[in-house]
Amino acid sequence: MFGRLKAALRRLRPAPAVLPVRDAYARWAASYPAEAHNPFMRVEQQALMDLLPDVSGAVVLDLGCGTGRYLKIARARGAAAAVGLDLSPHMLRQAVAVTTAVVCGDLASLPFRSGAAGIVICGLAVGHLPRLEGAIAEMGRVLKPGGTLLYSDFHPAAYRAGGRRPFEANGREYAVEHHPHLFPVHQAACRAADLKIDAVSEPAGSDGVPAVLVIRARKQKTG
Repeated sequence: MFGRLKAALRRLRPAPAVLPVRDAYARWAASYPAEAHNPFMRVEQQALMDLLPDVSGAVVLDLGCGTGRYLKIARARGAAAAVGLDLSPHMLRQAVAVTTAVVCGDLASLPFRSGAAGIVICGLAVGHLPRLEGAIAEMGRVLKPGGTLLYSDFHPAAYRAGGRRPFEANGREYAVEHHPHLFPVHQAACRAADLKIDAVSEPAGSDGVPAVLVIRARKQKTG
């Protein structure tokens, strides 16, 4: 009941201005902590952690690392190396408080050699892209055979229900540019990248609507 009331009140409020990804994170970075800082983020992180394989001794790439929350977790769990990449230099300036092993770059053109990583994590970033295929192909390329890709996205059902990822900066409310991708699109992108999906999680928010889509896929071994 309370969840439905909150959703109704949300619909009555003016829609926040939607900003392109670079502009949004330039404004948001100063107040974006390196931890799950709201109920939505906590739901997303728990779902991703439930599917995260053992990272001890692995080279972990955190793509769309933002301020470095998954880098911090990977290091705490014994990763041999944890390297982050993000499109926003403003977010990376915050991430250096966690680690200096970060680079500015694009998900669709990763500056890493093929087969470099045992585990690739990508939290809530692929929805910023109009198309999935290029980014998923690059994630598959940088994984070694048998390696694991684990990524999350704002659930398309939540987007259809009016959900957005809003934030406040300088007294105004904004939302980040987002492109919903249905599950068959994820399936096709993974299949084209030689990745086999072996686990999916779709936890709901307080309103009962699926909030997050979390996908785990493994790079196929050749031969």
